[in-house]
Amino acid sequence: LSQAQILEKVGVPESEIPEFVDPVHWLRYFPPYGRVDLERFGVAVDWRRSFITTDANLHYDSFIRWQFNRLKDLGKIKFGKRPTVYSPRDGQACADHDRASGEGVAPQEYTLIKLRVLPGPDGALPGKLAGLDKHPETGAARPVYMVAATLRPETMYGQTNVFVLPDGEYGAFDVSETGSEVFVCSERSANNMSYQGLAPEWGKPSQLAALSGTDLLGLAVSAPNAGYERVYCLPLLTISMGKGTGVVTSVPSDAPDDYAALGDLKRKPALREKFGIEAHMVEDFDVVEIIEIPGLGKRAAADLCDSMGVKSQNDKVKIAEIKERTYLEGFYKGVMLVGSCAGKRVEEAKPIIRKEMIDAGTACPYFEPEKLVMSRSGDECTVAFLDQWYLEYGEKAWREMVERWVDSGIFKTYNPMAHDQYRHVLGWLSEWACSRNFGLGTKMPWDTQFVIESLSDSTVYMAYYTIAHLLQGEDNLDGSKPGPLGIAPGAMDQAAWDYVVLGKDYPADGSCAVPEEALAAMRREFEYWYPLDLRVSGKDLIGNHLTMALYNHAAIFEGRFDRMPQSFFTNGHVGVDGAKMSKSLGNFLTLEESNQRFSPDGVRFSLANAGDGMEEANFDTRNADVAVGRLFVEDATYREWAATLAGDHEAAAVANKEIGASTAITTFRSGERTFMDNFFEARVADCLANAREAYANMRFRDALKFGFFELQGARDQYRDACEKLGEEMHSELAAWFMHAQAIAIAPICPHWAEEVWETIGCPGGAKSIHEARWPDGVAADAAVLSRGTWLLGLAHSIRASVDAEVKKAAKKGDADASFNACTIYTRKAYQDWQVAVLDTLRGLRAADGTYPKTAMKDLQAAVKAVPGFNKKTLKDAMAFAAQTMRDPAASLASEPEFVDEDAIRANLDFIVKSSNLAEVTIVDAADAPDEHAGKVQKVVPGAPVIAVRNV
Repeated sequence: LSQAQILEKVGVPESEIPEFVDPVHWLRYFPPYGRVDLERFGVAVDWRRSFITTDANLHYDSFIRWQFNRLKDLGKIKFGKRPTVYSPRDGQACADHDRASGEGVAPQEYTLIKLRVLPGPDGALPGKLAGLDKHPETGAARPVYMVAATLRPETMYGQTNVFVLPDGEYGAFDVSETGSEVFVCSERSANNMSYQGLAPEWGKPSQLAALSGTDLLGLAVSAPNAGYERVYCLPLLTISMGKGTGVVTSVPSDAPDDYAALGDLKRKPALREKFGIEAHMVEDFDVVEIIEIPGLGKRAAADLCDSMGVKSQNDKVKIAEIKERTYLEGFYKGVMLVGSCAGKRVEEAKPIIRKEMIDAGTACPYFEPEKLVMSRSGDECTVAFLDQWYLEYGEKAWREMVERWVDSGIFKTYNPMAHDQYRHVLGWLSEWACSRNFGLGTKMPWDTQFVIESLSDSTVYMAYYTIAHLLQGEDNLDGSKPGPLGIAPGAMDQAAWDYVVLGKDYPADGSCAVPEEALAAMRREFEYWYPLDLRVSGKDLIGNHLTMALYNHAAIFEGRFDRMPQSFFTNGHVGVDGAKMSKSLGNFLTLEESNQRFSPDGVRFSLANAGDGMEEANFDTRNADVAVGRLFVEDATYREWAATLAGDHEAAAVANKEIGASTAITTFRSGERTFMDNFFEARVADCLANAREAYANMRFRDALKFGFFELQGARDQYRDACEKLGEEMHSELAAWFMHAQAIAIAPICPHWAEEVWETIGCPGGAKSIHEARWPDGVAADAAVLSRGTWLLGLAHSIRASVDAEVKKAAKKGDADASFNACTIYTRKAYQDWQVAVLDTLRGLRAADGTYPKTAMKDLQAAVKAVPGFNKKTLKDAMAFAAQTMRDPAASLASEPEFVDEDAIRANLDFIVKSSNLAEVTIVDAADAPDEHAGKVQKVVPGAPVIAVRNV
């Protein structure tokens, strides 16, 4: 889609689209719509701090100029010609934010190997290359080279041939201002070279002849450093013309692809004949031993191909496995056997050999993007040598400052994977071009022909938020109107920003145009708010923007921990209904469309449930629809409850009708509380505590889980328990639950929570949910929580036991069997051998819940020391220990938290009614009848055994 079509699709009037030719019109048009959509979405923003981040806003422009002047004064910015990812269509560097794809991709440096094409028996170059070895104007001789891009120049000693793609499109190109050399390569790579000084005119490849791969097959070339005087050009069908030059040197000793392809041509005369390859072009060439790898020998790739049974170049899985092993081990462990670096490790020899070849003129440097990069203008990017201002990221002292902060234990990333990524990026991020030729942004203060690129001017801007409301204020995005402090646009100079941000003295010479009292007000705001507590961004920006922000803060504030960003949270990308958002798929949703279709809170609910952290999130439109319905029902339920509690039975009836409930209006009791009341209160408190912890750690799916789903589940189980017991829910707990639910869900569904808050009468006097405090007053009673959870589990186990007995009877032919009673066998205390197991495990368990490998041996010794020990006891003890050890948080106390029999008897009515039984009997395991003697051996406190029966 064109930009005009996209603008039309998002609702821009057709008559206004031509105005977007002016880049500044974008800045004027979209921000007001963005604000409207975000306000409808319920985002809490101090809009006084909104600002435009280009030189259209002279206040912000002065801040960025201050930042870059300071970086330059600190020696962090340099100038020079550097390999840079470049958009030919845009005519300038293509930084990450200028790319449609390929964000984070950097220039990859290759060594371009020059393989000189040799003349035929008649002294002339063969075929379409004839005559290219003579300068067309001077007639002077010039070499014609097939050029191959390699990352392993040290392996050139092992060349046995060169490969091309038979149906690939190649060309012969003039690559020097004087026309003194000709390169044969793909047109794509020649275009790349033209931006790196390998063309008569910068950016314009000079093609002398169009060639196909077939035109090149059988050519004899002189391969630099090779042991053979001449090698031949052979076919390889797996060459990618989108990478490198389309010409590939062949080193079969250390490259399994090369060994397999050469072997195919040696073994298959028909294959040679198909491509016009004569037998001597392959049969005369054997593997050359150039590198010895410990454990793999002197011809690692060839030997592994033979031992693993690689039959041909089509055995791609085996070849890939061999390639990965030989490349890594060869580079880091291999030792050179030949050449000037014989005896040196490959890792050490590579740069030496590369320099020797470049100095000898048999190779030259060459760059390509690591992967395909497409600019937003729609062209494939190249690598160009450009004059650039660049930030010297990676410089040792500067990097170490950032590393100290990342590893300080203070800096929080919320995810170990994110922390590891910051460490990884710090290991490779280096010189970064911070200037471009044109575009929106701030001009380089000392070299105004350049504009600061968008990732570089967004690394300390968080500091600007602290004072934007004083400089600009409400409805003043571009700072063109006087702000609250009356400071003229552009009046903030270097000294003024030094005073505000760095705490330096006010200039005594009267050179500062801004009054000190105004700057002092800004300094107070900055020092109150800074450092930055939290920055939320996409995980793809760890590789640039976020790490660069750490670098810039470390430099500007000279490593002060109290000025470094305190935490960065990074999230994954959001898809819709399991697919990437795409206009072509019809699943592209704008915020405006989402608000209208699902309601703001429906969208927020589904987003919170879509995924947390750095995983790819999935916005499920069905969940959004369900969320809207569920929130409506809950809202009506709370209006019914609140009206009932207030004695307004008419309003309660209206709300009950809205729900479509078939049951009577809910009523409540008051007075003394039961155990189930206390258990419900403890569950609500526990959900609140877990939800709060999840919010604090940016785990919104967990916050939704505890703050809505589990809270609702606790309410439903409480209501169900009360119904089974034939009693109403307690009025105080109904009110407490609605209070807790509104608070817990407010960060995710603020509009719904606000309505509920008003419905329940704004408890605590807070007129808005946003003024309410998180309810810290009620902590979950751990003992009640444990006992109640256990009782629910016991009731479930009884029902499961009944169902199992019914199925067992049915298998025996008694389809009408039913069971209406059960006996629960319990123990009040652990048996002696169980105490021995628990005591031993308590002494062995580590802080992380793990046990040493010797745990079972230690347990055997402890159990054998128990009076009355026998083999059966040991078997039971080992089983008990194994089950206990599976839970790293299991209580290892030798005294039970509560007595099972007491808990059951206190809630016997609930157990009987929730199990739909006529009778439940509790018997101590020691008093079990003979028929259940074997069954009750497994009884321990907290784990009774159930025997189903009929009465």
